[in-house]
Amino acid sequence: MKRLILFGALCLPAFFAGCIHNDLPYPVVTINIEAIEAEGLDGAAQINAAQQTVILPLLETTDIRNVHITSVTLTEGGQSSVAFPGTFDLRTPLYTTLSLYQEYGWSIAATQTIERYFRVKKQVGAAEIELDRETGETQVVNFVAAVDCGTPINPNLARVQAEGGILQGIGMALTENITYDRRGMPAENSLMQYKIPTRQDIGRISVEFEASYEETGPYGAKSIGEVVINTPLPAVADAVYNATGKRFRELPITPEQIAMAAK
Repeated sequence: MKRLILFGALCLPAFFAGCIHNDLPYPVVTINIEAIEAEGLDGAAQINAAQQTVILPLLETTDIRNVHITSVTLTEGGQSSVAFPGTFDLRTPLYTTLSLYQEYGWSIAATQTIERYFRVKKQVGAAEIELDRETGETQVVNFVAAVDCGTPINPNLARVQAEGGILQGIGMALTENITYDRRGMPAENSLMQYKIPTRQDIGRISVEFEASYEETGPYGAKSIGEVVINTPLPAVADAVYNATGKRFRELPITPEQIAMAAK
């Protein structure tokens, strides 16, 4: 019995010695991106250590899908979760974690300015959509238009007029439809069936004016009500084609048509 007690007493110091906790904290070392180089830059990279972001200004001729980052300089001792150098698709930001004793999340994004100058007669428009290939649901998230209405006498009022006409054109392209029963009566006899898009159904609409002078119009102005409704239809139809690879020759382009064509 005495031997057992003595053995247990000898083991206790060894046990507690193995449980000694190291209270010495790791030093706090902030790891930053100190410098970055890439091919095809239009000026120096913008490094914001406070927000832990890097912005790479790209030349117009640089392919943003294949940006070659040639070097990244970190705070001494720091490591990156992303290997550099390398080629990256910067249409969306590149995220990397920098670490030594602590971890710091950084993002690397690109900006690119592409300038085009052209003369506009009447109107041009471009549509950006979100399309679900399974359900066929389509939403216009961005529409940009350049309108020639002569000399805009009241630019604010003309812009609202253009936005309203564009919204009508989008409705004609996607939702507004009339069908008839055997008696020749329209089945869409209320706004519950005849879907007119509202401002909440559409994303961003941007309108710019290409001013000209119409000699036959008052003070150089000309009609704007009719011209703005024309371009949304082919613009939306082309966007649907780019998303699905299918051409639709009848309007409106309904979710049912898109879902069936995608199968």
